[in-house]
Amino acid sequence: MLSLWCAGAFLLGIFLFERLSSPVARLPGPWYTKLTSLVIKFQEFSGRRRISIHELHKEYGPVVRIAPNEVSFASLDAIREIYASGGSGYDKTELYDLFRQFNTKTMFSTLDKQSHSERKRQLADRYAMSNVMRDHLSTIREHAKAFITECATGEKSVNVYVYLHCYALDCVTSFMFSPGGLKSLSDKNDYELMEELTYHQSLQKNLLQYYLPQLAPHFPSWLLPRPAPMTNDYVHRMTAQKSPDNCSLVSRLTKANTSLTHLQVAAECMDHLAAGIDTTGDGLCFLMWELSQPHNLQFQERLYKELCSTANDTPIDQLPYLDAVIKEALRCSPPIPMSFPRHVPRGGRTIDGCFIPEGTIVSCQPYTVHRLDETVFPEPDRFNPDRWMDDEGLHERNRLFFAFGTGGRGCTGKSLAMVEMKILLQAVYSQFRTTVAPDMTLKTMLLLSPHTSTANPAPPAPELTLLYTAYVECEATLMNSPGPHGIRRTIPIVGGNFTGPHLSGQILNVGADWGLVDPQTGIFSADTRYNLRTDDGESIFIQTSGPKAPSGQLHLRLVFETGSRKYYWLNNVVAIGVLTSEASTTNTSLLRIDAWHVSGMVSSSSFLYLVC
Repeated sequence: MLSLWCAGAFLLGIFLFERLSSPVARLPGPWYTKLTSLVIKFQEFSGRRRISIHELHKEYGPVVRIAPNEVSFASLDAIREIYASGGSGYDKTELYDLFRQFNTKTMFSTLDKQSHSERKRQLADRYAMSNVMRDHLSTIREHAKAFITECATGEKSVNVYVYLHCYALDCVTSFMFSPGGLKSLSDKNDYELMEELTYHQSLQKNLLQYYLPQLAPHFPSWLLPRPAPMTNDYVHRMTAQKSPDNCSLVSRLTKANTSLTHLQVAAECMDHLAAGIDTTGDGLCFLMWELSQPHNLQFQERLYKELCSTANDTPIDQLPYLDAVIKEALRCSPPIPMSFPRHVPRGGRTIDGCFIPEGTIVSCQPYTVHRLDETVFPEPDRFNPDRWMDDEGLHERNRLFFAFGTGGRGCTGKSLAMVEMKILLQAVYSQFRTTVAPDMTLKTMLLLSPHTSTANPAPPAPELTLLYTAYVECEATLMNSPGPHGIRRTIPIVGGNFTGPHLSGQILNVGADWGLVDPQTGIFSADTRYNLRTDDGESIFIQTSGPKAPSGQLHLRLVFETGSRKYYWLNNVVAIGVLTSEASTTNTSLLRIDAWHVSGMVSSSSFLYLVC
C-alpha cells in the first residue's frame, strides 16, 4: 500500500512539475489554467467559450493562459505572427478535423499550410471580387428581389432569420452549381433543404466526438449530429452534372488539371455550402436586428439617405455608409464566433513579447480583438457605424478588423459574402424601414399615449397562445431548510414530458423545486430549475416561480434559456403557467403545467416588421 502511495505521489510530482515549470505557466491567467483544461472545455460545451475568454482578457490583458497548453491573444502583433508569418502563419490544430465533409479533408480542414495553399490555388480565383462582380452580380440581385417579394407579400411580421438563410443558400448554390442553384425563397422543396442544412447539427455535438473519440461510436443518437440526406444527395448530384456554367465553382474544381476526385469535389462544395449559409445569414440577421432597434434608427435613416441619393447604377463599392454599417455589424458580432487555434511551430516562437514553446495551442478570437483596445474602438459594445466614417484612427481600426481572419488562410469567400450583404441591404433599405417585433400598431400606440382620455375604456387584455402542456414527475420532499425568508423545500424533479404546437420532448432528471414557505402566511411559492430536451435533440433550461393560489393551483412565471438557433425565440417570450396536481403517492407526484405565452411577442414566426 505504501508503495502505491509513493508511486502516486511521484507521478503527481511529475505532473505538477511539468505543468508549473512550463513557460506557459508564467503567463497571465487564472491559477487553475496552469493545471487543467477542463474549465475551458466546459465553457465550450455550454456555448460560453467566447464570452469566457473575453472576460479573461478584460481582467488579464491581451495575453491570457486559458489552459496548460493553450494561450489566447488579442493584439495586432499576435495576429500578424500567428496567422500571417512565414507565408500563411502557423498550422491549424486537429480541431479542424471536425469540419471534414464526407470524411474527406477540404481546404478549410487541411491542417498544414502547404497543402492548404495547393488546394487554394485550385479555386481561389472564382472568389476574386472581379469574378464575383462580373459573373454573379445579376443573379445575386435576383435573389435579393425574391427576398423582398417574400417579405412584402407575407404577413406584416417577417421571420428574417429564415428568409436571410434562404437568401444566402440561393446565392451560394448559384455561385457554386449554376445553373443548378436552389430557389428556397420560392420553392418548398428547396426550403426544406435549407432547414435541414441550417439546423442539422451543433458544434457541441461535434466537440464531444473530438474530445471523446473512443466513446463516439457508442454515443446514443441524440448525441450525434443529425444527418442531412437531402443536402448530401443535392451536392453529389450537382458535382456530377455534365455541363455546369464555366463561371461556377464546380466547373473550376472538376477541370482535369485539378486532379481532384469526385468525392473531394463534393466535400469541398459541401464545406463552402455550409460556410456560405450560416456566416452570411447570421451576419445579416444581426445587422438588421441592430439597425431595427429604436435607439439605432438614426443609422438606418442615414443608410436610407445614402441609398436614395445615389443613382441606381452606382457601384456598390462606392457606398461608404453601406460599407460602414456592414463592417460595424461584423465587428460587433463576427459570424464565426470561435477562436482560430494554431500550433506553435518547432522551436517555439515569441508572440507579443512572450516566448511560447512549440506545440502550444495559440489563437485570437475576433470578438475580443474588436473590443479589447478601447483607444481603437471606443464604447466597444455599442453598435455605431459612424466610427468607420471618421478618418481619425481609421487605419488602426482596419488593421484590427478580424471578422474574416487574415493571411493566407483568411476567409476565401470574403468578397462573395460582402457583395451578397451589400446587395440585400441596398434592396431592403432603399425601399423599407424595419423595426423589431413585437408589433406596435397605431391603435396600441394611441392606447399608450399620454393624450388618451381617461374616460376611455381599459385596453384589452393581451391574448395568450398555448406553448405546451407538461407532465412533471417529482420525488418526495428531500429536505426542509429553515432560512431568513422561510422554510426552503427541496423537491427533486426526476422526469416527465411536454407537448405543444411548436416544441415537444422530455424533462430530464436534472433539477429540483427549491420552493419557499412564507412563515407569516404559510403560502408556498415555487422556485424550480430544470432542463428540457426537445424531440429534435436541443437543450432548454427553464426556471419557474410563483405562489400557490387558494384553489390549490400554482400560478407560475416561466423563463427559458437556450443557445439553440431553432428555439432561440424562447429566450424572449413572456410566458405564464398553471400548475395542478394530477396524482401522488407517498414517494412520488405527477404535476401538470399548462404553459402559455403572450401572443405577438417575438416567436418562431415573428422577428422583424418591414414597414414601408
